[in-house]
Amino acid sequence: MAHTSAKRTPAAAAAERLERVESRRVRGWWVSETKMRERINELRSDSRAVSPVIGVVLMIAVVVILAAVVGAFATGVFGNQQDAPQATFTYDSGTITMGGGDTLNGANIYTVVDGTRQDAVGGDEITAGAQIATGLSPSESVSVVYDDDEGNSATLFSTDVSGGGNNQNS
Repeated sequence: MAHTSAKRTPAAAAAERLERVESRRVRGWWVSETKMRERINELRSDSRAVSPVIGVVLMIAVVVILAAVVGAFATGVFGNQQDAPQATFTYDSGTITMGGGDTLNGANIYTVVDGTRQDAVGGDEITAGAQIATGLSPSESVSVVYDDDEGNSATLFSTDVSGGGNNQNS
């Protein structure tokens, strides 16, 4: 503070000394502690910067998710999914009989006997009443599998023959 020629009262002199004692040097500037507390409280209560930050984070999240979905469709992750045909089968003494369901292309059907894949059944169409001879006497299991030659396959029928030939359609 600059000295003036006017006389100071004792109260004013005491206030000046108190302000000097409470003053702190902040980045080269002398700031009173009271002003520092006011500014800190003002900054703590200021929430204007929170909303834009949350908005930016949400926008980035939406863009990333959108890019992932578009990329998945573009690479074919969600494409080429076809439903497997529906058919019922029974097994008896080395012969699998189709009981009903969709007409099947024999080139897309193969059997699995005791865990070993057999050749495709062959033939043009397999319809209700058609019989598939496995030519083997399985000791564990027999399955009928559909394969559409595009990487999609489904087990249409599976049975465990070691326990007396219990039939199961999948």
